[in-house]
Amino acid sequence: MWSFIDEYLNYIKVGVCVLVGCAVFYSGFHIGNGRYLEYKASVEATAKAQEAQVESIQKQHELVTKGIQDEYEAKLAAVHNYYRTASVWNKPSSSSVPAFPMPPSSLMLSPPTMNLLDSALKPRSN
Repeated sequence: MWSFIDEYLNYIKVGVCVLVGCAVFYSGFHIGNGRYLEYKASVEATAKAQEAQVESIQKQHELVTKGIQDEYEAKLAAVHNYYRTASVWNKPSSSSVPAFPMPPSSLMLSPPTMNLLDSALKPRSN
């Protein structure tokens, strides 16, 4: 009976080595898979926290944008209202420029100077 074991001893050693190798591989896989699942859970938790933060920032951004837009529209309406009511063009009682302005009296020429100018401007007859 022991002769049968002696003949197949090498096969038995190889089988035991294969079984030990499979056990080591499975234990390594199980440990690595556990670490991977822990990592995956931590990444999911971090992603959810980041998504919540991004959503909060987006809501704040929308509020700020809406506030700026409302303020801009209010100021623009105020400017339009100011120019609609306070414009010089809308007031008929505002001063106007005469159609033919008269020069100031200091620039008015005296009659002798005007005669001199008239004689200088007349064409000469030869």
